[in-house]
Amino acid sequence: MPFRERRERRKLSATLSDLSDGELMDIGTTRGEIDYVAAYRGIDPRGIRSCE
Repeated sequence: MPFRERRERRKLSATLSDLSDGELMDIGTTRGEIDYVAAYRGIDPRGIRSCE
């Protein structure tokens, strides 16, 4: 994995971790899904496709 991608993943993970549980719910994720969301930004962890 390229350095830039790892850095962006860590930054996104830290940003999401700073959100409250309510804010995470507002964007449709949970605290337990943060690492997954950071790693696979284009894929919904619940299998729901986003509008593309």
